[in-house]
Amino acid sequence: MTVKQTFTDIELSELVDLAAEKQAAGYRCVNTHCVNGVDGVDIIYTFVVDGGDDVYENYRVKNVPHKSHIPSIQGSFPGVFPFENETQDLYGLTVDGMLLDFHFNFYSTDMSEPMTVITPEKKAAMEKAAKIAKAKAAKAAKDAQAKAAASAAPTMTQAEEGEDK
Repeated sequence: MTVKQTFTDIELSELVDLAAEKQAAGYRCVNTHCVNGVDGVDIIYTFVVDGGDDVYENYRVKNVPHKSHIPSIQGSFPGVFPFENETQDLYGLTVDGMLLDFHFNFYSTDMSEPMTVITPEKKAAMEKAAKIAKAKAAKAAKDAQAKAAASAAPTMTQAEEGEDK
């Protein structure tokens, strides 16, 4: 059996509607998790259709600023309550509208938002990687623009070339 995955970036404002669409289409939300970044938290939501062909659809909301409010999808998927409470306790994001909310007490931790702490070395490495990615994207955009400009430039027909001689 081969498991396939797709990854799609979405805006936070699209999340609740996406969850409702997936629920109506027979999907399950099998996981949500966060990844700490320099500019905020990335939140990944994973859906799979019941009885489907083992395709996991991952939707990522990028760079949610720390201390932000995000909407709950428990209205469509009540079973995500552990993931959303974890998001609050470990990453400091407030999840609004949860059906089962432990009010930042799902985990007992020695410090608040422990997953948002990064070492100076890790932060420097993440910033460097982000800078490199940004430079690569800028170069790719510049190359694409130059290619488009070159293909849009008028070319001489053979008849015109003969006239120039």
